[in-house]
Amino acid sequence: MEYALLGKLVVEAVAATAVLVAALLFLRDRRSARAVELRDRAAERSSFFHLVENGLAHNTAAVDANTREQSDAVAAAHASAEALGRLATSLDTLADRLATRPCLREDRE
Repeated sequence: MEYALLGKLVVEAVAATAVLVAALLFLRDRRSARAVELRDRAAERSSFFHLVENGLAHNTAAVDANTREQSDAVAAAHASAEALGRLATSLDTLADRLATRPCLREDRE
């Protein structure tokens, strides 16, 4: 009877130990799964931030390029207007000179 009782206690102790080991393994596995999930989330967040930063950098570069092109276009328009003004002045001067030439006077007699 003592051996039976002792055997029963040993079996119960082994079963309790097996339950504790299973619980520890489950918690450890759950903790490592949680750590993997957190690492995956961190990697996704980092990737998302990287995409956002690239998008911002690209848009900033595009805005800068457009601003430069517009200011270049404004400068070109200004230079064209100045050139046209000089041409108009030159044409007026030429017209005045030609108007005083005897060969271009209209005699209406």
